[in-house]
Amino acid sequence: MASYQKEKASVLMLSDLLALKVDAIEDPFIRFKEEVGVDVLITVGAKLIGVQVTEYSADEGLPKRPSRQNCVKGCPPLLSRRRR
Repeated sequence: MASYQKEKASVLMLSDLLALKVDAIEDPFIRFKEEVGVDVLITVGAKLIGVQVTEYSADEGLPKRPSRQNCVKGCPPLLSRRRR
């Protein structure tokens, strides 16, 4: 789980990349006193916009390759051979 400060920084970075003028930014939990499903609230003009921040990992869900230190009997031959 990311912290509000990290999510806020991500939203500000995105708004800079999009040249979007953010008038205000706030924590939705402070405003609504409960979880509302968004991570950051921004005000653009007269509109209040809820932003959900998701960190993308390109290798998420892919099998991890075993390290040589953790390799035990039965490890694939490529990983158990000493490299020269």
